[in-house]
Amino acid sequence: MTSIRPGDTASAAPENEANEPPLQFAKPHAAAALALLALTTLAMAQEPVPENQITWLFILQGVVEQVDGNEMTIAGSPEALAFTDAPSRRVRPLDIAGLTLLWEDGGPFHEILPNASLIDETEEVLSVIEIYAFTGNSQEVVLTFGVLEGVVPAVGDHIAITIDGADLCQPVDNVMVCSPFDPGGNHL
Repeated sequence: MTSIRPGDTASAAPENEANEPPLQFAKPHAAAALALLALTTLAMAQEPVPENQITWLFILQGVVEQVDGNEMTIAGSPEALAFTDAPSRRVRPLDIAGLTLLWEDGGPFHEILPNASLIDETEEVLSVIEIYAFTGNSQEVVLTFGVLEGVVPAVGDHIAITIDGADLCQPVDNVMVCSPFDPGGNHL
């Protein structure tokens, strides 16, 4: 049995009638170059995302204590999380009092109101809302909102609200300035 090494030539037949040259196996340095290219591509794909390019999404969970028109109070020690999408993939518990700053003057939700999905876990109903104002602390959250699709949850229902992303860093005088929710801050 004849062995074939890199650099040797091989053909399926001893000599073909068209007199084509036989196939050549790749040289060892070509395989190394391909491996290096693959590793470089993999390393580039896993580079960390700069803080000023991360978009955070927020989840708020609790029990509806009161609904009055377009104002809803969520009580029972509501909980909040912040998370990012790929490739960053971060999750942080969130200080609710700090989350309210997103709706204050200068916050990313002050002028561009966020949409949110509202899952009524008790009734198993999904709604879409727009949040006009958000205030709260570790004991309760008060939302002023409008229903874009679906229904308002009832008092006593367990709900989970996923609030669309906030670009927490904004250019100000050619410098990126990040809100207190920046991952480097104390709130996330």
